[in-house]
Amino acid sequence: MSKLPPVKNRPKTPRMTNESSHPANPGFLRSDSEMARLIGEFDWSGSPVGPIESWSPALRSMLSIPYSPVPDESVPGNIGGVLTTVHEITDKVIGKRRMVVLHDLAAELIELQSAEEVCRDVAQSLSAHPTDVPFALLYLIGADTTLAQLAGAAGVAAGGLVSPSTIELVQDASERHKWPVDATVRTKTMHTVEDLAELFGDQLPPRPWSDGPHQAVIVPLGTQGAQPLTGFLILGVSSRLKLDENYRNFVELMASQISIGIATAHNYTEDQRRAGVLSEQTLETQNARRAALNLMEDAVQSERIAEALNVQVRKNEERYRGLFNSMDEGYCTIEMIFDEQGKPVDYRYLEINPSFEKLRISFS
Repeated sequence: MSKLPPVKNRPKTPRMTNESSHPANPGFLRSDSEMARLIGEFDWSGSPVGPIESWSPALRSMLSIPYSPVPDESVPGNIGGVLTTVHEITDKVIGKRRMVVLHDLAAELIELQSAEEVCRDVAQSLSAHPTDVPFALLYLIGADTTLAQLAGAAGVAAGGLVSPSTIELVQDASERHKWPVDATVRTKTMHTVEDLAELFGDQLPPRPWSDGPHQAVIVPLGTQGAQPLTGFLILGVSSRLKLDENYRNFVELMASQISIGIATAHNYTEDQRRAGVLSEQTLETQNARRAALNLMEDAVQSERIAEALNVQVRKNEERYRGLFNSMDEGYCTIEMIFDEQGKPVDYRYLEINPSFEKLRISFS
């Protein structure tokens, strides 16, 4: 006798029903709409939420206001429209996004050792945020205060019509096709440039939207006190946003961070230069002291050598004297005395030993 295959429990498939146990319009829905009817006719007992009778008060409450209907007795179904409540959070989203830009910018400005490094890293950081910074150009003013050098570019290639390698700070009428930076340099304030398409044609890339930026701002860098500018920032304005007070504040904060980074790099370079001068002076002083010490050491060494020679001479004299006096034979050294014609006329004893002294006395 063959065995029957085991029966497996299968989940119930939700189905539509017209049974009286499922009212066409549950009371809590408070509506005669088509959706209310469908909810009432559906067999929810085979679904994860369970039968309508077991639904929680919270679920019932939320279902009682589906699509936020607007009652209107003059239309079929008594629903004249749908009320949708919207919370405007665009400013919060943009503000949060710009805080990320400023945070990333601050992270790039740590321990940089030159103004050129600051501009290079700033451009690299801003290139990752085209929504608020379609393009950015950073120029530094060097010893030649009539010329600014491009030190960083984001969103555009360096060296083109939009991003010239150099910009003359004093421009005449024939040079107005370039960025009008003279007003920014003169007043040390932000200036807006309109109609970029008229100035640069199609040279501006449409980043990140289909149309490129229509405006740009020129912002001074390093405006502390009466000191001359260290450079300026040219920043594209998003074609999807208005250049309002919040946008301007955002740009000013960026310029302030960059100015601080450049000033810190300049201070580092100056400290290194001063340290180098001090090191040279210290080295010269140390060399002079070392030379003086060497001379002193040489003098002391010479004195020591001389003293050692004197001691040795004295020791040798003592030895000679001891040997000279201990000889049994008479011994003496004499010096001859000559007259003007060179004839020996006399002599004198220079030294005699005791044995010779005894002989001399015995012969006298």
